[in-house]
Amino acid sequence: MMVHLNNLPGQRDITASALIIRETPRGPLALVHLHRKLGLLLQVGGHVELDETPWAAVVHEIREEAGYGLDQLAVLQPYDTRLPAPNNVAHPLPAVFDTHRVNDTPHYHSDLLYALVTSELPAHQPTAGESRDLRWYTLAQLHEDPLVLPDNAIYYGLAMEQLLTSWLRIPAKNYSLGMPGLATVGEPAAPRS
Repeated sequence: MMVHLNNLPGQRDITASALIIRETPRGPLALVHLHRKLGLLLQVGGHVELDETPWAAVVHEIREEAGYGLDQLAVLQPYDTRLPAPNNVAHPLPAVFDTHRVNDTPHYHSDLLYALVTSELPAHQPTAGESRDLRWYTLAQLHEDPLVLPDNAIYYGLAMEQLLTSWLRIPAKNYSLGMPGLATVGEPAAPRS
């Protein structure tokens, strides 16, 4: 787990997180987990480390915190973002990109928030040291639970009510996790510590 790179008042870190929606016969459900340090129900995600892209960061957080493999997920996209550019690596577009204050501190996170969909439960358990308190909520439950931040309920509402029915579903494993010249497609080699 990465520590904050920028600790002075007014500075910010780049983070990446995932709204994971599971489609069920009774309707879509949103994945939240009880954050160990904050005691709040949040989407999975974390800091973008210096040696990774935002997409690689969210992929390792999804595996560590939720137990999902890329082969279980599709990324919701407004169009097919895998455009062939010979000198670049294509990554999915985030559904939301925002900057928010961390708790009541003068520290900020600029978060790339991806929307993903599945019909499966996670194939793996969260890695050791991560919260095992994973919860699947309806949109109404997200708005009712005081441990869910209002912003999270709003963003899940966008994904569940609009993006799920209007955006393309691109297999998550089809996006590269690497940098140009070092591109890899699919699962990361191993979870980070």
